[in-house]
Amino acid sequence: MVLVNMFRGSSPGLLSRTLDGTIRFFTAQNFSLIEQKENVFVKRLIGLPGDEISMVNYVIRVRVEGSTFSLTENEVSEYDYTIEIPQMPALWDSALPFSGNMDPIILGKNEYFVISDDRSNTNDSRTWGPVSISNITGTALFRYWPISGMGRL
Repeated sequence: MVLVNMFRGSSPGLLSRTLDGTIRFFTAQNFSLIEQKENVFVKRLIGLPGDEISMVNYVIRVRVEGSTFSLTENEVSEYDYTIEIPQMPALWDSALPFSGNMDPIILGKNEYFVISDDRSNTNDSRTWGPVSISNITGTALFRYWPISGMGRL
């Protein structure tokens, strides 16, 4: 899981990042000097530069650069997880971003593909497109909510 800031401006200096990290730690991520909460998202990183990404019926397939076959996102990930596959209305158009299907795309240099576990109503690389490494601002290490799911990621 990575933290993605889609509206990141210029990169802050070392002192600002250190002070910001300390404040975010002691305020349980409730306050930041640098980032605005509404711009930061927690997403699953599933595609690296050169990979081919496609989706059929909400299941992502990844063909790693140089490989002749593709794997599902669960086969690529180190961790087991469950995606939420919604019931779509009968008149839902398959061309819409949250339809469950996506034509294959090949990630370019410095492009990464991030996705949400809740596929029906969350923005991710399906709507934003591939993200740059400069938009990936951190890695999630620990989950504290809900309490039943508390633990190391």
